[in-house]
Amino acid sequence: MFNSMLKIHPKFSFLIVIFIITGCSQNQTSEADWTADFVVWNEDVYVVTDEFIEEKEIGEQIGKITKYSDQEMTAKEGQVFSNIFPKGSVLYSIKGIDTTNSIAVKNEGKYIKLVYNGRYG
Repeated sequence: MFNSMLKIHPKFSFLIVIFIITGCSQNQTSEADWTADFVVWNEDVYVVTDEFIEEKEIGEQIGKITKYSDQEMTAKEGQVFSNIFPKGSVLYSIKGIDTTNSIAVKNEGKYIKLVYNGRYG
């Protein structure tokens, strides 16, 4: 009787393995996904959207991109980094939106919305 209790249906054991793998792989930080366009600011990753922000909605300047690279690398602590926007591109807050949710970058005269995607590292 005890031996029959230990037998687990193969489909059920597969689900248990998948559950364990996905549960163990979750964490609170975000590695920069190099298949996406992103900016690292204030130790956070912001992904580029296709949404433009009107100038009247732009808040204060919050930083400038200090490093650009399209090659995978690790940004140094405190570095403002992008894999799409050139060094010197200016970052702004967006009026009425907390910077922990979204920021904007000025590129070629337009303000592009970036959305928070987790802590960097």
